[in-house]
Amino acid sequence: MFIRTTQLKGFTTERPSEKLCTSFPEEQVKEIFEKATADISMQRVSSFPAVMPEGFYIDNPLLLLKEQLSVVAPMLPANAIVQFDPTRATLSTLNLLFDQIGKAFYFDREVVEIYTKYKNHPPHEIGVPLPGETLQARAEACNELIQAIFPRMPAIYDTNLKIFWKKLVVKENWNPDLLYLTAEEIRTFIQDPQNRHLIESVTFINFIGMESIKILPPEINMFPNLRSISLLDSGIVDHPYVLEAHPQAKNLIIEENERNLLFSPSIS
Repeated sequence: MFIRTTQLKGFTTERPSEKLCTSFPEEQVKEIFEKATADISMQRVSSFPAVMPEGFYIDNPLLLLKEQLSVVAPMLPANAIVQFDPTRATLSTLNLLFDQIGKAFYFDREVVEIYTKYKNHPPHEIGVPLPGETLQARAEACNELIQAIFPRMPAIYDTNLKIFWKKLVVKENWNPDLLYLTAEEIRTFIQDPQNRHLIESVTFINFIGMESIKILPPEINMFPNLRSISLLDSGIVDHPYVLEAHPQAKNLIIEENERNLLFSPSIS
């Protein structure tokens, strides 16, 4: 087992290659940027994607991308998401962001279809750029990926939370009745102060061989004494960036899936 931390390069060090957002007042850009960043910070400890108000529309693909990133934020590197500035984006940062979104959700058939439509290869093959020479075209490709996964995000979060929970109940030898809680009941149980002694007793979670789990639910960050986790031969083939928000993130031991290095996803 080993401790892994991830730092993505290129999100703040490159100069903009194009002038952006010329039709948007500076105050409007700042307001959208701050709101989206706040949504992203909240999202890393909750399984409820932030939703734009009904009828709200942004016709600039870069600003729309910043707003939509809150939907997928828990599964992506925190520095890549929070630091994404639509007024300073570059072609290379958008290309890298597209790869990160694609790899995080490559278990979803529609995401696979959209990803390969643009790049014609799996996400682990680094170096192939997105087609299109404009920032807007690449932002639209990223938006298409997010919009494909968005309608299913609540179900994806709930399904994986229940898989995680059943594994935990069996491992910790808790009351078997807890196996049958709904996703909403699980969240309520975790947050109930009366159950704090159970939540704080969890120090290790083992998902070895569990192909059914595809993502770690953000609720895992509510187990403050978690020290190590094994993902060997599980259905999680991307690095679990959601754990960056865990209170013990710097010391957390993650035994990653070997397929994270040689990505061979099973499409469902």
